[in-house]
Amino acid sequence: MKEMLIYFIDQKLLTLNDLNDLIRSFPYGKSDVKNKPALITLKTLKSSDHLLKQTASQCWCLGHLLPLMIGHIIPVDNDHWNNFCLLLTIMDYLFALTISPNAINYLRIIIAEHHESFQQLHQNCSFVPKMHYMVHYLDWIQRVGPLVRAWCMRFEGKHTYFKNLAHRMNCFKNVCKTFAVDHRTAWITKGGVTYSIALILIVSSDILPTFLLSLTTMNMKCYVQVKMSLTY
Repeated sequence: MKEMLIYFIDQKLLTLNDLNDLIRSFPYGKSDVKNKPALITLKTLKSSDHLLKQTASQCWCLGHLLPLMIGHIIPVDNDHWNNFCLLLTIMDYLFALTISPNAINYLRIIIAEHHESFQQLHQNCSFVPKMHYMVHYLDWIQRVGPLVRAWCMRFEGKHTYFKNLAHRMNCFKNVCKTFAVDHRTAWITKGGVTYSIALILIVSSDILPTFLLSLTTMNMKCYVQVKMSLTY
């Protein structure tokens, strides 16, 4: 997508300011507004990598909405644009909940067509590993079914929380414990749930399971110390 946008800007089909204005003013839906793409800087376009400095969710959102943003500007016979649209078609098949054997054969053809076209259009760009993986997706679909059921996007989203926490925390003595405490605190307070804090709790071991089961998200309690009254 980055290489295509660079080509469009070089060919003066649109400017970077025009693109950012479209990203900023586009009427995103409820499911897309939280993954609204970040504005693209000139520094990002000139970098040597193939990244747009977006999260996975932002790239997903931008890729699917780009035809609605700039589709009326780009000529329908533009090879770079058609190559990108072919990639979107491939994604629709790969993320389908159900897929037929005939669709798998068709997918094999358009993946090969996309890769061949990309290589001709961007001769200075080498294939990234994910483009090579696309060739093997078809065999795995035949083995385990639609790949969307093995999608790891939610794992990536959860991992982002801890990755961002690692950047902003100042304690590196016990990183795993810091993660656990912060995540537990965030979970307790999620959704504006109120909880009380007590200095000490004395509870008998025989009634502990009943006590724990009585705690819900609406009467969550936080104790700084727990003493057990053991019976033998």
